[in-house]
Amino acid sequence: MRKLLPGRGYGKSLVLHSVAANSRRCAILIKSFSAKKLTKNFVRAAENGEVVDLKQYFGAFTMDAIGSTAFGIDIDSQNDFNNSFITETKKVFDNAFLANPAVLVITLFPELTPLMKMLGMHAVPKSTKKFFTQAVTEMIKQRRSEPKEERARRVDFLELMLNAEDDADDHHGAKVSDEATEKSDNTLTMDEVIGQAFVFFLAGYETTASTLHFIGYILATHPDVQDRLVEEVASVLGDEEPDYDNIHGLVYMDRVINETLRLYPVVPAVNRYISKTTTIKGWTFPKGAFVNIPIVIMHRNPEIYPEPKKFKPERWEKTSEINPMLYQPFGHGPRQCIGMRLALIEVKVALVNLIRNIRFVRLEDTPDELTEFVTTGVFAPKKPIKLKVELR
Repeated sequence: MRKLLPGRGYGKSLVLHSVAANSRRCAILIKSFSAKKLTKNFVRAAENGEVVDLKQYFGAFTMDAIGSTAFGIDIDSQNDFNNSFITETKKVFDNAFLANPAVLVITLFPELTPLMKMLGMHAVPKSTKKFFTQAVTEMIKQRRSEPKEERARRVDFLELMLNAEDDADDHHGAKVSDEATEKSDNTLTMDEVIGQAFVFFLAGYETTASTLHFIGYILATHPDVQDRLVEEVASVLGDEEPDYDNIHGLVYMDRVINETLRLYPVVPAVNRYISKTTTIKGWTFPKGAFVNIPIVIMHRNPEIYPEPKKFKPERWEKTSEINPMLYQPFGHGPRQCIGMRLALIEVKVALVNLIRNIRFVRLEDTPDELTEFVTTGVFAPKKPIKLKVELR
């Protein structure tokens, strides 16, 4: 694995879905390069009696995981919580970001996005865009300098995108004209490679980190759930390391994750564009309109989920009885999150390593129920979740 040199500058659906198909390899990389560091940090905090900011620890873990699995680089943010990748990514999700008028306009009126671009108004801070453009460009230079034999062994996200870009060059010649419009849907331009890499960093960092820190809160406030998880891991895995195959046997862990995502879906709502006028149950949706799906509200509807504010993993004992359209932490249909499998593997591998070594413990002021939230691009508690951890 390459590490970015200190002091240096830092699509298409078929290509993007290919990285999800390599979940088995991703699980091995997460285990090898990220989960052990995460556990080590929590163990150190437990030994020192420290109060832990869950999002800080889990955010560094997911940043390292996405760096290793998708781009083959060692970001090592778990040894430096102020790593540039972390600080620049946070800028996209902090409160100041939502105060950006371009974000508010695009959120309320998505059809005005082209106008915002023409006016020079952008949703992403310029410094963050510059940082990731330089970082991805540097990754590409390093990757292209590798011997062909070494590149052939790589199956990560970056290599898949570069292969797609190479296919475009082969198809159109050494230089691809800016006016070329006949390019295959399975090829990517350099701008698309950089743009998709940027999105992967953002999504890979924030969403999985948020899910893990909500799970940590659940385990601290529901010690019986935490104990049952420990028992299941011991029973199903024994002393085995978690991998792509054996984590599928953790049935109770699946229920805990599902119920956490029901209560705290990372993405509170999604928009869908109406491509053609459609009538559903007497309601007509005109072509060109946008439909907002309020995921949080749907997940907390008492007519769908009785006692919706209660954490009840037993709801998921019979998943076949739950309408998948009424549970959408990853969206649904052809636009469903392409990183779903990778995210769930990250969560499970991290949890197995952690609960074997430490216990999440609530503080005196830890609330029984989270009631105040903000939407900073994702669904987040108003106050950071902080807990104690103890050695097992």
